Amino acid sequence: KELQKKGTTAVFISHNLFAVDGLCKRTIFLNKGEMRYCGKTPETIQVYRQYMDEVTKKGAKKELESLIAFSSNEIKITKVSFFDKAMIEKDIFSPDEKMVIRVEYISPKRIENPVFHIHVTNIQGVVCWIEETKSHGIEIHSIEGQGFFEIEIGEIQLISGIYTLTVAIFDSSITLPYALRQQDVFRVKSHIPRMETEENTPIFHPKIIQWKT
Repeated sequence: KELQKKGTTAVFISHNLFAVDGLCKRTIFLNKGEMRYCGKTPETIQVYRQYMDEVTKKGAKKELESLIAFSSNEIKITKVSFFDKAMIEKDIFSPDEKMVIRVEYISPKRIENPVFHIHVTNIQGVVCWIEETKSHGIEIHSIEGQGFFEIEIGEIQLISGIYTLTVAIFDSSITLPYALRQQDVFRVKSHIPRMETEENTPIFHPKIIQWKT
């Protein structure tokens, strides 16, 4: 800022979009040494975000297709439900609201050391949450027959939009999915108008209060 006041030309290199937006009037988007866009900073940031959303969406789609192809279907996920803090089932939440996700399943045979996994994607296919029991130090020795697991989230912390939940039950190495389901949707509505700079900005680590199995 001081250099700008003195009329000094400065080159600022960063992946921090907020810093770039605050310091630069014009910006160049470089990808692997090649210029993809040059222009006013807000326009360049928008081009960059669109590019990263597309890359993330393609990667997530490819990964999901691979998981579905290798899923053994040894476990059936029978129902997925969303609840508020009063355990009232619903599918529309506010960003500062608590959410409980309950996943019911049937395992015809005994499965040793399974790992429960969820991730949430926005309408552009960008992954916003990704959580699993193993990363939280929770060990499930075995499952068999009917069962369920729940994840209680302190605050959703997502901007207004429609989100898809993917649920999976993996082996202990998190490479083989015994079951995978991607069809359950919830909506986040906020009374605060969404800022243009917030569009498609994901939150990767919601506050996990507890897992229940």
